[in-house]
Amino acid sequence: MVYHLAKFYFRLNLNVNHNLNVNLNVNLNPHGDGRAIHGSQSSMSNLPVNVSQPPVLWPLMLGFMSGVLGYWLALWSSMPWDEAITRYSIRVSLCWYFAALTLMAFANSGDWTFKTHLGHWLRWCWSWAALIFAIHVALAFHYYHAWSHTDAWQRTQEISGFGNGLYISYLFTLVWMLDAILWWLKPTWIARRPHWIQVSLNAIMLFIVFNGMVIFASGPIRIVGLVVFISIPIVWWLGRWQRLPVMVDPT
Repeated sequence: MVYHLAKFYFRLNLNVNHNLNVNLNVNLNPHGDGRAIHGSQSSMSNLPVNVSQPPVLWPLMLGFMSGVLGYWLALWSSMPWDEAITRYSIRVSLCWYFAALTLMAFANSGDWTFKTHLGHWLRWCWSWAALIFAIHVALAFHYYHAWSHTDAWQRTQEISGFGNGLYISYLFTLVWMLDAILWWLKPTWIARRPHWIQVSLNAIMLFIVFNGMVIFASGPIRIVGLVVFISIPIVWWLGRWQRLPVMVDPT
């Protein structure tokens, strides 16, 4: 159902954007022959036409609202505040991450230039996931380790039996932050870079999430984790089987 709703949504936007482009071309060129208007015939001809790009306000508002929601859920949770805010921060981050992962499944090569409707939302979802994940790491170090690397290493050793795995977490966090920044500063490079880089980032992320939601979790969280990880290959199969149409920015 989610797949069909997403497909309908993007096709609807494609039709609307196509009609808007046609109407703009007709209004700007009364000849109707596709010729451009120059000189004083139209002062609007120099204005950029950007009808398919979603407003920046919506992803900003959704990101802010997700943070507020996580804060209030932690505030009203029965868990101690330090544990609640740390747990709900990673949960909000994972919601954005799985949204990005779903959009990746339906993304065409043109979407990775971030000049399409889907591409814009993909970049925002990926960015919010990375930012809130960084906040989660900061909260964990503040409340659980008092900003002590030694304490974090010892706790990692007690839980997993491999204290040096903490360095992998450091590296992954740094790489994800840099990658999210590059999605904004170097979108062309992101679109052209080797496919294995994105696959590697997702593989590491999914490995960490699988351990946190399935291996070391229990109760409802483990059930949710199993459902999510069963759904991921299904969503990706649907995305590869029939991708959504590309809506390219005319700018």
